[in-house]
Amino acid sequence: MPQFLREHKLRKPVEVVITRTNDVTNRWRRQGHIATQAVFNMDDDTTVDTDTLEFGFSIWKKHPDQVIGFFDRVIFLDTTTGQYVYGYDAGVVAPEKYGIVIGKAWIASVELLRLAENDQDPLLMRMREFLHDPQREQKGCDDIAWNMFLHLRGAKPPIGLAGVRMDDIITWDGQKTTGYSAVSEADPDAWTRYRTHCIAGLLRVCGLQKPHLPPSPVQQYLVPAAAQPQTFGTWEQGGGL
Repeated sequence: MPQFLREHKLRKPVEVVITRTNDVTNRWRRQGHIATQAVFNMDDDTTVDTDTLEFGFSIWKKHPDQVIGFFDRVIFLDTTTGQYVYGYDAGVVAPEKYGIVIGKAWIASVELLRLAENDQDPLLMRMREFLHDPQREQKGCDDIAWNMFLHLRGAKPPIGLAGVRMDDIITWDGQKTTGYSAVSEADPDAWTRYRTHCIAGLLRVCGLQKPHLPPSPVQQYLVPAAAQPQTFGTWEQGGGL
């Protein structure tokens, strides 16, 4: 850990929450003693600079009943295969297009997080069982499932931020801090195919014929150029940032 992080003195207390289970749906609910109305959630293998975070928070204050996603994606019907496909390009031409925000970074209200606090919710139970199938754990499917869960539970469509750069945190030996993106290292299209498999599985376990998601593209706000980082949060082998 860099020395400046060790010496950094926070002005607010930090609560470390150790959950009872290793369950990706824990991210969908309120954790600990949260005293604010807004909750910022971020993957451990990415970074968001403070200017972008403040801009995202300013958008949340205008739309407190919607999720503000820092990265959005599209799910569309591929008429050649009959499959619903996960993709990056919201401009793709397709008869059915749905918008989602991914779990890299987002802001949501505690009210929205309360939607997933009922452990006896049949929909939540089916999704959790699918995401944690002991035979083939569905890593990387959780953000698609969360978007679908919120939509099925009556939440308003999410809002995306355009112009946010995604930076991976690299460890001292040059490796990514998580393995979620490992499937795309050798084959750039592997992650898209894997997410497409996730959609089919979620439709099956939820008994749906098509994704219950808002139409694409999601409403977007462009991040000001001044808030877009040039370089941020990448570890070099020498141990510095």
